[in-house]
Amino acid sequence: MNIISAHITRLRISSGISQEQLAQRIGTGVTTVKNIESGYLTSPPTIIVEKLSEVFGVTPFELMNCISFCVGEKGRMVHVVSAVSGDKPFLETAKIVETIFIDGDRYDGNEYMGVKMPDNAMIDAHICPDDSVIVRQDAVIKNGDMVLAVYSCEDGVVRRYYKKGNMILLKAENTSGLYPDIEVDAESDRFKILGKVITSVRSY
Repeated sequence: MNIISAHITRLRISSGISQEQLAQRIGTGVTTVKNIESGYLTSPPTIIVEKLSEVFGVTPFELMNCISFCVGEKGRMVHVVSAVSGDKPFLETAKIVETIFIDGDRYDGNEYMGVKMPDNAMIDAHICPDDSVIVRQDAVIKNGDMVLAVYSCEDGVVRRYYKKGNMILLKAENTSGLYPDIEVDAESDRFKILGKVITSVRSY
């Protein structure tokens, strides 16, 4: 699945219609819709793009450039990257693998980013590997918050945050014992909290 196919899939789901219903509305077979959403058909014919645009109430340019909102005027689009790391902790266009839409009425006034969950560390919190984790860039982090953090040049991790004095403890939620606590100095310039996890979206 590429960015455009993910964008169209989100628009369809947010509109509350099935692939079969979308195929009927644009006058094509359901196989074509499935090929578009899977990323197999990366450049749909102009007539299909125009019909998709009519169904979703966006312009063809907005549709193919992934810049429309599917959850109302205050909705916002969040790009999800495959990973973040300590040496390049912010959004890298080359790593974008999916687009998620969140409700602007609920999540307003902040910046957001998304990252694919890299491991089983938060499985007991019902966040599975490859789920899309949506993170709010929030300056206020409290004990018990779930956060996305980077340390040194390692890939980012999703953990529960606890601070005591100058030390920060990042705890997994996995009873297997395979993910030990990460303890870091809060003053370290190699450590950074990128934001607070506000939701996750299951990948299928």
